[in-house]
Amino acid sequence: MKTIRMKSKMNRNKRTRRFFFLAMILAMLSVRVIGATDAGALVRPASEPPTMSSPLPVLSLDSALAHVAARNPELRIWEEKAQARSAQAEGAKAWMPPELGVGGSQLPYGSGEAANMAPGDPALMVSFRQMIPGPGKRESHARYLTSLALRERAGGAWMRTVLLADAKIQYFKMAAAERRLAVLAEGESVMSYMLKVAETRFRHRQTDLATVQEAKARLLELGSMRLMEKATEKSAAAALSTLMADSALFEYSVDTALSLRGYALLPPDSVKVAARSDLAQIDATVQSMRLNVEWMSRQGRPDFGIQFDHMEMFDMGRRYSVMGMMTLPLAPWSGGMIRSEVRSMQKDLQSMGSERAAHTLMALRMAREMQVMLKSEVDQLGQYDGQIVPAYRMGLDAAMAGYQEGTGDLFRVLDTWDHWVMARMTALEHFGKALVLEAEYERETGKL
Repeated sequence: MKTIRMKSKMNRNKRTRRFFFLAMILAMLSVRVIGATDAGALVRPASEPPTMSSPLPVLSLDSALAHVAARNPELRIWEEKAQARSAQAEGAKAWMPPELGVGGSQLPYGSGEAANMAPGDPALMVSFRQMIPGPGKRESHARYLTSLALRERAGGAWMRTVLLADAKIQYFKMAAAERRLAVLAEGESVMSYMLKVAETRFRHRQTDLATVQEAKARLLELGSMRLMEKATEKSAAAALSTLMADSALFEYSVDTALSLRGYALLPPDSVKVAARSDLAQIDATVQSMRLNVEWMSRQGRPDFGIQFDHMEMFDMGRRYSVMGMMTLPLAPWSGGMIRSEVRSMQKDLQSMGSERAAHTLMALRMAREMQVMLKSEVDQLGQYDGQIVPAYRMGLDAAMAGYQEGTGDLFRVLDTWDHWVMARMTALEHFGKALVLEAEYERETGKL
């Protein structure tokens, strides 16, 4: 009877063990179905991206960029400055205001001398004077002020490029964080189930306490990582909402079905780099300086004027006087200032040309460095996608098979599971970095 009871107990243990094996296999197979496409979807759009279910509205990348371009106040600053310069240019052709004077002329100091005034002495005088600037001066001044408006608009175009690139970076950070959160949520769900299995096996004395505590520690680590990724997501969301200047859109989700554009395979286009908005702003500044030199050079030309005086003569009716006037700006004692200003501006023009060339070289350098970094991230992503993640997956399958056959233990399964989850997280980190580098590459090469 004792032998029969022992055999019955052993059979129950075997059935219990088979039940746990079957449950674990079903759980891991469900994980395989869920995670089979997460690595392969990194470099191409997925029809069903692995995002967390959320009631928050989804904000597309195009909508986010449109919000930034339409609502960010920094862009309005540059446009308002350009409008101010245009308003100045409209009044550049105006003349100087006329001068009008009224008063007495040749009046005696004492009342006793008033009786000695001769009939030809004037008593009241009205004077009018108008300076007439040369048309060349007015035209050159108007062209100079108009060029300042173009320079401000070029600066606004570069600011738009910088803001859109920043918005893309924050959007990509949110998308990568959401995909990592999806992996962690899946890992927490399966790890919770594995912890329950370990606790049940511990109660049946089929595993030890260390294995149970190990499973709890792994679950807590996943929770800590989830908090960190959530903070990353919220930080990027706050930055993106600030760029959009719309606090009402703070609570939203982003589209995680993103793909790389393949910039790592294309060399930087030097023509597009040379046509960047900030370099166009330097070109506009050079043009403004040339027009300023032209305007300053024309200040050496004389201005003309006319003066009319009307006089009420003492006991002799009315008289008038008409005079023409001409300025002499290039007189030896006054022309030195104009000549020195022109020479100074010409030297500034030469320095601006060198600055433009230096900026172009720096832009090409930055684009090439970013392309090297981008290629490194893409290569590492491909290695994780094609080799590392599948290798850990096979290691997990082997650990599960050994656990089923009784040659392995749950600790080994937990360890291989942890390596597999971390490999998927690392792959997503490389994917997020590649997206951010592509946004920076677009900014440096003038593709935005």
